[in-house]
Amino acid sequence: MKNSIINIIILSLMAISCTSNKKADKKTDSITVDTAKVNEDNARATDVLLKPDTTKISRNDLPIYGELTKESLAKYYPNITDTIKRLFKLTAKKLDLNPGNGISAGMLYNSAVSAQMFLCTHDKKLNLIDKLYIGTATDFDVTSHTIAMKIINKTEITFDQVDWGYVENGEEDIDTIGHQKWDIHIDKNGFIKNKITVYKKLPSK
Repeated sequence: MKNSIINIIILSLMAISCTSNKKADKKTDSITVDTAKVNEDNARATDVLLKPDTTKISRNDLPIYGELTKESLAKYYPNITDTIKRLFKLTAKKLDLNPGNGISAGMLYNSAVSAQMFLCTHDKKLNLIDKLYIGTATDFDVTSHTIAMKIINKTEITFDQVDWGYVENGEEDIDTIGHQKWDIHIDKNGFIKNKITVYKKLPSK
């Protein structure tokens, strides 16, 4: 009889303990869920949660930039190099431009002929929108052509294109023999608009 009473007491204590644990678990679960919801709401309110197409890391690591294979060139830069006979190392670099609507702007380089440059824009799905042949910078060999790029703001970029050569002044000095300034604007749809100002024309032969 005594043993039966002890067994009943032990079973009662075990039941109470289990009930307490279940209540504690339920309380903990509810706190976890509530905390997660509060954090999510706060993140939305402060724009902490970013869309994939605006995340800096994903934009910088896009397959349209870096060293390009023949496949990636054909896919992301279709027809741009079709008429170029000399192709060697083709690379693309993202520019610090942001026309909006998830549009990316970058420079495509062909190193087979010094530094051949193409300005390109892509939409958020990585489709090519527009392209502009900037020119080819060359080393000095009687004449040379240099291209200096400057980003003005998120939609505007300029290129100073200068031709250098010998000038007839009795000294055979190297000086500017041609200078163009390209003022380029990329609109919200990704289209490239270019205004060329000629500061000094090449001398007539």
